[in-house]
Amino acid sequence: MAMLVAETFFITILLIISLFAALLIEKKKIKHIHESALFIFLGLLASWLLNVFKKGEGSKFDPEIFFTIILPPIILAAGYTLKKGNFFHNFKFIALFGGFGTLIAFVTLSFLAKVFSQFDWIIDAEHKLSLPDCMMLACILSSTDTVAALSLVKAEVYPKLNAILFGEGIVNDAVSILLFRTIKTFFVDRNTGGSVSFSFQMILSIGGEFVYLSFFSLLIGISLALVLSLIFKNVKDFAEKPKLETCLILLFSYASYLVAESLHLSGIISLFSCGLVMSHYTIQNISEDSQKGTTLVFDAFGYLAENFVFIYLGITLVNFDYSEFKIGFTLLMILSVFIARFLAIFLPPALFYIVRIEMDLTLKEMKIIWYSGLVRGAISFGLGWLVVSPNVLMLQSTTLGVVIFTIFVLTNLLEAFAKKIGLDQNIYTEITDIRNLLMPGTLGDDVSREHEARIKQSIQMKAITDHSPPKDSKPSMIQKAFNSFESKYVQPIFGNNKRDLMNDETTLESLDQ
Repeated sequence: MAMLVAETFFITILLIISLFAALLIEKKKIKHIHESALFIFLGLLASWLLNVFKKGEGSKFDPEIFFTIILPPIILAAGYTLKKGNFFHNFKFIALFGGFGTLIAFVTLSFLAKVFSQFDWIIDAEHKLSLPDCMMLACILSSTDTVAALSLVKAEVYPKLNAILFGEGIVNDAVSILLFRTIKTFFVDRNTGGSVSFSFQMILSIGGEFVYLSFFSLLIGISLALVLSLIFKNVKDFAEKPKLETCLILLFSYASYLVAESLHLSGIISLFSCGLVMSHYTIQNISEDSQKGTTLVFDAFGYLAENFVFIYLGITLVNFDYSEFKIGFTLLMILSVFIARFLAIFLPPALFYIVRIEMDLTLKEMKIIWYSGLVRGAISFGLGWLVVSPNVLMLQSTTLGVVIFTIFVLTNLLEAFAKKIGLDQNIYTEITDIRNLLMPGTLGDDVSREHEARIKQSIQMKAITDHSPPKDSKPSMIQKAFNSFESKYVQPIFGNNKRDLMNDETTLESLDQ
């Protein structure tokens, strides 16, 4: 008990330090180290201190805690605070890169992992990877982390690009986790092992399992969100109790995750869809205090959970068993990540071009999307500890090697890459500096806001030559049909005020104003 208290105390102190460090990095505009890399350093420090107090008994990463307690707040925050207008206006790109692109990356990484593992000078005969090993590793390394890119590609300046990166990151994580669960279920849980050879029947079986998991996970999340919307709409007494409203939203969201997991579905898909639907329908039927409170609380807890993951990654680095670490194979898998990401981003548009379908993305935007998705983070780290294989240590050490390299090297080179291809960041700096100059009280609140709005608008007009705001684009026929169906049949039942899902920006934006 005493050791548990000591560990918890150290983690709490480190989380507090991480918040001050994040503020310092943003305030001083420190560009040589990203937040996630700094948090890993804090984890290394924590591990050393814990080892001293526990006399060499290292603290180990528990994947059950990660997927049951730490990951849900991150996913809930992503779904509940999502800017749905930008998300749905750019959904064709998000689905293309996050869905189809992830599948391309998965196939590429599976193939390259299998090829590289056959060379005796890379991996000895005792540790040759089976087909399930290669496919699980491919699932792990298909998951991207676009946090660093989002801190550079600001929504205020590049709304379209920011929406694509954020949305692709969410869809990519969901698809990667679903693929991993599907592969694990097909090969491990059903005891087929490596005896199953690659065949068309195997592809159909895996595809069917993938669709099954996706559909029923979505169904659970959406159903629970709509049930809560009906409860709040018909039981008006909750409007006088913001605390109860917030608790119910939190509990229903977590219930969607737990129900899906208990049924061996995807809790991540269920939770994200639940948060997304709640942010559209449920939020219409709760008090204004709850609208603002839930958005702020979920966003804060998601941020803390993400910080915790990187701190724990640092702790794991010290106590991990590197006896089966293959540096040659790890370096080749890092190269494979570059190749797979290139195919995932540039192959779909090439196919669109061949069949003469318009693809309104510039080469500059595609380069940023490509580089942003090279980083591997929390999801890859967590999935690595769910691997069931005789070669588990080698697969985990490879995962750690790729994650550490991409976080410490690629995130710190991101700004240099952006400047190299001509992504101008001086515009956002101008906006920030102007906001700091026009503090409320200097010219009066109303005057400050008016001046800032005008200057910000004029600066943004320079920046969006090739980044037109989504709200200025015409909705597609699918969007129009969805809007019509939603407004006629769904909104009157579950909603309150008439709102357009495709153009809704969630209460998070109102808090920013």
